[in-house]
Amino acid sequence: VLPARKERLAEVLTRREICTVPNLLSTLRLCLAVVFFGIFERYGVGEYRTVLVLLILAAAATDVLDGRIARSFNSISQVGRILDPVADKAMQGVMIAYLIPRYPLAKLVLILFVTVAGWKVLMETKETIEAQWHGKLNTAVTYVVVLILLAGPRLPYSTSNVLIGACAVCMAMSLSMYAAQFREMLEHQNGRYQRKMQGGFSGN
Repeated sequence: VLPARKERLAEVLTRREICTVPNLLSTLRLCLAVVFFGIFERYGVGEYRTVLVLLILAAAATDVLDGRIARSFNSISQVGRILDPVADKAMQGVMIAYLIPRYPLAKLVLILFVTVAGWKVLMETKETIEAQWHGKLNTAVTYVVVLILLAGPRLPYSTSNVLIGACAVCMAMSLSMYAAQFREMLEHQNGRYQRKMQGGFSGN
């Protein structure tokens, strides 16, 4: 087993697999997430508001570009399948963390976000899962809501909660869809296992 895994790891960790433009963009987005978190955690918003907005816009741009480039130039790699969602979740996570001290409702969004991310990781351990439309919607809504609350005019507290509630609804919907997809995946795998066992018994 170990030699086979080492051989598979050697195939994945090659320069051709790692050094692609989409992977570099995903790495950049991951770095932007770290910088974003560091700035608002240490210095707050205040005079750094414009910098934080630019970081979010830059992260959104890398998110759009890396997927398009990967599909257009067939630069999809195994490393990218891991790095891209990690960078996405990191950026979403720090944006939600920014909301929590200012809007208590964001704690619910964080709980749903962690749960959705956990389901996605659990599914990836069973089978490689392509990006789903509801996951992309989740990401887009989070970006838009945080940008409005960060860069827009000061909104009434109730309006801000409606926007944050929209994030929570999208994440709850995504969670239910991932759960349904995971259940179908397990049923499919159990069906294949049962057919294999029945074939083995009939062969004996």
